[in-house]
Amino acid sequence: MRSLKDLAIKKKGWEKEERKLDDKTVFFAFEKIIGEWYGFKGRENIFPEEWVEGTLLIRVRSSLWLNELLLEKEKLQQTVNVFLGGEPVKRITFRRG
Repeated sequence: MRSLKDLAIKKKGWEKEERKLDDKTVFFAFEKIIGEWYGFKGRENIFPEEWVEGTLLIRVRSSLWLNELLLEKEKLQQTVNVFLGGEPVKRITFRRG
């Protein structure tokens, strides 16, 4: 996994150069935020599953967790983007299973 310093947006004059994020980095950010919001129970029931071109697929174990995350979807997306610096997460989708 790369350090957060490597992921930072570098400025060249007025241009911004964004580095491509790998799935492990995005998953780490997501899991850290879930741990802060929901604690141990959240980490047991909410899992990042796939990262493809700005879309983060999340798997949840129950419909109760799915409903909670659907209510907090935009806030969760914004928090992950702030943690990663920029707006790499364009969409979050959920799957029960």
